[in-house]
Order: sequence, then structure tokens, then C-alpha cells
Amino acid sequence: EASKDLLGRTYEYCIAQFASYEGTKGGEFYTPSSIVKTIVSILKPFNNCRVYDPCCGSGAFMVRALTEAMDDCDTEEERNRVKKEQIYGIEYDDTAFGLSTTNMLIHGDGNSNVIQGSCFDKEDFIKDARINVVLMNPPYNAQKKNCQPEYVKTWSSNTKEDPSKGFHYVHYIASKVKTGKLAVLLPMSCAIGTSSEIKKFKELMLEEHTLDAVFSLPN
Repeated sequence: EASKDLLGRTYEYCIAQFASYEGTKGGEFYTPSSIVKTIVSILKPFNNCRVYDPCCGSGAFMVRALTEAMDDCDTEEERNRVKKEQIYGIEYDDTAFGLSTTNMLIHGDGNSNVIQGSCFDKEDFIKDARINVVLMNPPYNAQKKNCQPEYVKTWSSNTKEDPSKGFHYVHYIASKVKTGKLAVLLPMSCAIGTSSEIKKFKELMLEEHTLDAVFSLPN
């Protein structure tokens, strides 16, 4: 167990260095471990939860939920059930998908419930998994190919990136999961922004779901 923990920490450090490099190129930004720990701690315990990250990136949320759920188990049978039936993820990008599956494997899961593709094409996957907890950090400036096709049809011809700043991901996933809890990391503009797209999704979320809390984080 000690060697597995050391390997996991080393891998997480390497991911952090890779993420920093990718960020300088304008690539994907991965969620810092301190923020992952904070968000996951808000929703635990996970021992009887079915956790889903629809934009799982390097797998940070899944790994944290996995380890938290495993800590709540009393028997090996319970731990095996967590690994096989309670952690789910989807990732679109090839590189990030490789990072997430490797990350889960290092932390003791066979990553059988982590798949590659668009979360907007996997409605059956979500339904079959019976998800009741969602942890997510959606892309804030996603291009058309990464967004919900029906939503993209509403964009103006000169719109190149998601005008909702990731909010339409949240609304879509919430509409498919329906029952349970969702914790999401979004840019400050989604809380205080006044653009028509952000206002639209805030109103939809408040009409259809219950907002428990909003936390702001230091820069």
C-alpha cells in the first residue's frame, strides 16, 4: 500500500507539471489537487454513492472519490464493489483519457468504467450507471466540436467558443442524472456574469434544480 501511494503521488506530480506546460500552450487546464480535495470533501462520504465525472481529464476527481469511498469500506468485498461499480468517467481528449485511465489504474482501479468520447453522446452510459453524485470541471472555452450539438446550433455564425463558459455542460448533465448531488468548478463569470447565455443557464438550473451553496476561491 505504501509503494502504491508513493507511485500515485509521483504520477500526480507529473500530471501537474504536464498541466502547467499544456496551460502555457493554451491547452487543457487540469484541476489543482487542493481544489479537488476541497470539492470532494464537501460531498463525502462516497461509500454508497455512484460517482461520475463527465469531463474527467487526468482523473483527479475520480481518484479522490475512489480513495475516499475505499476508506469508508470495512471489507475487501466492499472495496471491490467500489472499484467495479461506483466510479465512472468520460473524457473526449486522447491524451487526457490516457492520463485518467493510468491514474485510476495506479490507484487500484481497473478503469473499466472510464470511457473515451463525448459526454453528450453517452446518455445510456449515464442511465445504466445510475449516477447520484457528479464531480466536474468542464472546459470553459470549448470549441464547437466539444459542445452539445443542439446547443451549438443556437450560436451565431461568428461564435467560436462556448458562450456559456461551461454552464451548458452542467445543465445537460444535471438533466440526465436528475437525482443526487452535483459539485462543479466554474469561472467567476458564471456566478456574476451578465451575458445572455450565462443568465439563461442560471435561470434553467434554478428552475429545475436546487442550489445549496456557491464558494469563491482565491486567484
